Amino acid sequence: MAWAPWVEPWFPDNRELRYGGQRLDDRNRLINNCPSGFLCLAAGEGNGLHTVYYLYACSERSLSNFIGDGAVANSQTGNPGPRAILKRQDKSTERVIGPGNDPVRVDWDPVYYIDPC
Repeated sequence: MAWAPWVEPWFPDNRELRYGGQRLDDRNRLINNCPSGFLCLAAGEGNGLHTVYYLYACSERSLSNFIGDGAVANSQTGNPGPRAILKRQDKSTERVIGPGNDPVRVDWDPVYYIDPC
């Protein structure tokens, strides 16, 4: 059974992008080439395909159907470099991801929210 990972609120008019239905090679290309200034997320769809998000706005987001393993690439810029904070259902911190060029593996199961910057 497939599902669609979703980020809310979603700001497509603020340069944010969503790539659904990506094969693994395409997902890897998208997450490995996260553009400067963006926080990029990859989550599976339960059918062998993946959704990749390029987030730009700095407001806390709720994550739906982010299940199992995925990846985060923090290519945000600024001084000091913005950190992405992954939060549990009670909004306590699960993990902090600093800026860098390499994607990191993430277990999405305990993560319900993300604060991009």
